[in-house]
Amino acid sequence: MRAEAAHATGLRSANDALDTPDLDDQTPTFERRPRIGRQPESDGRPADQGKPQAQAPAGSSGRARNNGRRDRNRARPEDDSASGAARAERRHHDAADAPHADHHDPASDGDPATTPDRLHGELLELASAALVLDHVLIAVPELERGAAALLRDHRLVALPGGRHPGAGTANAIVPCGAAYLELISVVDADAAGRSPTGRRVRSALERGSTFAGWALRTQDLDSERDRLAAQGLATEGPLEGSRLRPDGVLLRWRTLHVAVPDPGCPFLIEWAVPEGQHPAERPVEHPAGRVEIEAVEVAAADSELLGKLVGELDSFALTPSHEPGVVRVRLRTGAGPEIIE
Repeated sequence: MRAEAAHATGLRSANDALDTPDLDDQTPTFERRPRIGRQPESDGRPADQGKPQAQAPAGSSGRARNNGRRDRNRARPEDDSASGAARAERRHHDAADAPHADHHDPASDGDPATTPDRLHGELLELASAALVLDHVLIAVPELERGAAALLRDHRLVALPGGRHPGAGTANAIVPCGAAYLELISVVDADAAGRSPTGRRVRSALERGSTFAGWALRTQDLDSERDRLAAQGLATEGPLEGSRLRPDGVLLRWRTLHVAVPDPGCPFLIEWAVPEGQHPAERPVEHPAGRVEIEAVEVAAADSELLGKLVGELDSFALTPSHEPGVVRVRLRTGAGPEIIE
């Protein structure tokens, strides 16, 4: 199966950098939105010539170009009938005339060479200003054993979560700054089969995959549903969800899922929780130090579907890759970079 690999960065506190296991990039600040990797436009060669470029650090020139182009993108919707080449040409001109755009030479930053089946590149901003990385789902057969393995292998502490009524799943939470990792397991197979999240987890366990998906957070799920519907994308939801924490705090949320799920595509979530009670905000002391999700690497079977779901993807290159789904999560910790895969 052909899949497309991309990087969606996580979020970082504006006041301090977070810590996490094996990874090697800078992390974006809390106010910045997730970004997607692409091929740099530095040498003028067609996208299919030469090696894939190494991923640029989060502080690279892609940020300046995006800031200059952001308002134009929102004001000028893409013509769905336009070819990919035409869209890329428009984006190229947008980037060229953006104010204060720094020109980045990927050959000069010393990043390690990438494998042919990976797309690396500058970190580019999602066009949908309403979406930020919320969490990544790690499927485990048993929560206690999964938490023990995470502590042993990555020096990360998983806090008790709770059961998801009607979804057939239960979880534990690994706070990582402005986002979090969710250890999730099936506790009721029948109920899980009737729930989009339960099906994700069950499928990941059956495939032997580490990850069951990833979620983007929005403050207005209804608007996101309307945005996707306007692009002809059928969705399931919004679906109500809740769980009771061990300390008695009730958390509520709503989710929106693509009707024909692609494991590489995220679902959307809107939280309704007391102030300061989002799962990522729970206090925790990781042996690895302060932790933050730096990037989520995903492979999607359908780039058009992924683009409609998360927003316009700038200069998105297509490459053969892994089976669709989350491939790895890059973390930054007080003890250094860490990778979960």
